[in-house]
Amino acid sequence: MIDAMAGLLQRLKVPTVKYTYCHLSLHGCGLSVRDFRPLLDLLRAHLPGTTLVVPSFPFGGNTEYAAILDAKQVLYDVRWTACRVNLFGELFRRVAGVYRSFHPILPVAALGPAARDLVAAAHESPMPFGPSTAFETIVREKGCVLGLGVDVNTNSFGHFPDEPCVERYPFPVYSERPLHCHVLDGGRPLFSKDYHYFTLSLRRRIRPGRFHDLMKNQAFYRFAEGAVQAYVLELDPFVRYASKHAEEAVAAGRLPVWHEEPAIIEASVDLEGRATLLNDQDATRER
Repeated sequence: MIDAMAGLLQRLKVPTVKYTYCHLSLHGCGLSVRDFRPLLDLLRAHLPGTTLVVPSFPFGGNTEYAAILDAKQVLYDVRWTACRVNLFGELFRRVAGVYRSFHPILPVAALGPAARDLVAAAHESPMPFGPSTAFETIVREKGCVLGLGVDVNTNSFGHFPDEPCVERYPFPVYSERPLHCHVLDGGRPLFSKDYHYFTLSLRRRIRPGRFHDLMKNQAFYRFAEGAVQAYVLELDPFVRYASKHAEEAVAAGRLPVWHEEPAIIEASVDLEGRATLLNDQDATRER
């Protein structure tokens, strides 16, 4: 299966960028724990010079996310708090040379030449995609997302195109009140800080899978279907393209397709003559 992964990477034409944000599912790739190191070695060999970035969140799905939001205080230990996203993420954060960010709600783990620079100030903004967060930096540096064993339903940057319209949506994107968080390193207190977060209602309503129909004819998005699903998403053109769609939808009195209810988008919507959106029943999947 590792050889199959190598062929898949070649077909996807993963670009040479400073940061490659990886959504990887061992199970989705047909791999097991023993394949973790060979897969990581393959990625580093196939993508020389890039810094691999992996979500290292302390929650997997909405139930765990809600539990964090309901806690009286958020405690995050950069060294000891487990990554709950999936097995690959937990194994990755333990690799020698990996830097994990101090952001208590949306931490990432990074390995490569720019890893330390990425995480150095990633915790300073109180907003999820604020200046110098890992996500803002990766977009600004024109990074890409690589998904292996997952489809575009799994995409940490799915909220990014909402940024220009957050004040015009009929539902809150960000929490009105912040969470007070305590950050530790191996049990040693480092700092305490207030952080805003994506509302649970937003996480429950977004359907990232609908980005597929919006982007499937665009050069910045390449995907593979079959025994192993995979995709590559170049972030700078994705954010510009999807943000434009969001702004046009709001101006027309609608929501962007990744937020609309299926009944609303059963009629096709044409964006610059390049994307036809069909009614679908995508469900957000957390891996």
